[in-house]
Amino acid sequence: ARLCAQTVREAVTNMLKHARPTSCAITIRCEPSGVVASIVNDGVMGEPGPGAGTGLKELRRRVEMWGGDLESGPHAEGLFSVVLRLPTSSFDED
Repeated sequence: ARLCAQTVREAVTNMLKHARPTSCAITIRCEPSGVVASIVNDGVMGEPGPGAGTGLKELRRRVEMWGGDLESGPHAEGLFSVVLRLPTSSFDED
């Protein structure tokens, strides 16, 4: 559960610091295989600069240690998303 909260915080912080969104959608859902958290905003401002994404890279490393997956990046529609997938087993030890 901690990694889910950290992912939402990091994604929202990045959005507020590095983007100009007019909307943001945060979805957290339970699936049979685990939890999926999605943070999507429409504030893409171009290519990230050098050193960008270090917070997400560190978070991705921790998520992978728990058997999960973290994807992030821009989409052709002018959206940026961060999607976390954590297996149910990771909540037994959190």
